[in-house]
Amino acid sequence: MHNLVFTASQTFQVVALVPCLFVVLYLTVIARKPKLVALPALYFLAMGCGFILPLLDLSTTLRALPKLHGALLLGESFGPALSFLLILQFLFGKPPALMYWAILALPAIGGSSFIYMEMLHESACIGDTCIPAHALNALYHIIAALLIFLLLIILYIRLAPTISDTASLRRSKYLLVMALISLNLAVLGIDLWQIAGGIAVERAMFIATVIRAGFIYLVLSSIFRVFTSSFHIAAPFEYVPTEEDRILARKITALMEEDHIYRDAKLSRAALARRLGINESRLSRIVNSILGKSVSALVSHHRIAEAKARLKGENVAITVIAFEVGFSSVAAFNRVFREQVKMTPTEFRERTA
Repeated sequence: MHNLVFTASQTFQVVALVPCLFVVLYLTVIARKPKLVALPALYFLAMGCGFILPLLDLSTTLRALPKLHGALLLGESFGPALSFLLILQFLFGKPPALMYWAILALPAIGGSSFIYMEMLHESACIGDTCIPAHALNALYHIIAALLIFLLLIILYIRLAPTISDTASLRRSKYLLVMALISLNLAVLGIDLWQIAGGIAVERAMFIATVIRAGFIYLVLSSIFRVFTSSFHIAAPFEYVPTEEDRILARKITALMEEDHIYRDAKLSRAALARRLGINESRLSRIVNSILGKSVSALVSHHRIAEAKARLKGENVAITVIAFEVGFSSVAAFNRVFREQVKMTPTEFRERTA
């Protein structure tokens, strides 16, 4: 019986492939809206193709299948374009418009052409100058990916200020988006370094695998927060509120609407949980499930509701209103007001005067 011998790089490929496939399985099985998880699932499948490629060397039978090798190369080449679409889905909260999908033409047309050339020829020559076909293919993908991410960065700078999530979720999305961009640029840099002869192929593959694996584990740590919100993924254990939870929800509503506790700038989830005599996790489940918001979003909602009423009916300075409804700074008030009302407090006062 033939004994498989794994290199260090191939071992990491296997270690990274398992959670990669887990993410795909998780997204496709537990998603409430399958079309929303198509892009992330396709992205991790493309990443999986890159993990499988080096494993073909473990079997002489698999090495003798050029079509399989070409298919995996093509699948991996879709990574940057799918990253572009995936980040837009994070920003829009839904699959991007059809015009953005044209970005897939780069790997589908250009990438497939270079892969086909690599499968048929060892090198491409112009006159007396010859370049290895695999190096030319890699160089094409580096240039194409750089163009994709340049376009993405431009779009992200324009779209990021319009994201209307809560501050904590927006921060989580921002970190995940930046990690996704950094991952791809780091891998491209390693590929370019390898083509230039600065690093051996085996070492370059090992470093790229470690970086990709790190990103996957980052996703696993964020999936229940960012992916659940963005892609309408059901939690693995569905929370069912009890009657006691509903009573507590009514009490929370009364504290907001009658006692106006949101006016306290120091009000926090921990402080509210202590007041109700429950732990923070239970408070979050009650507010999310029954009241349909996070604790911070609920507090902000009541603060902005009172601010709107006062801006309409009182000739009081906006700064005074901001502090009296519970904001600790005017900047925070302006930012949250704009997120919820889609205009500044000054614009709102002028339009409702």
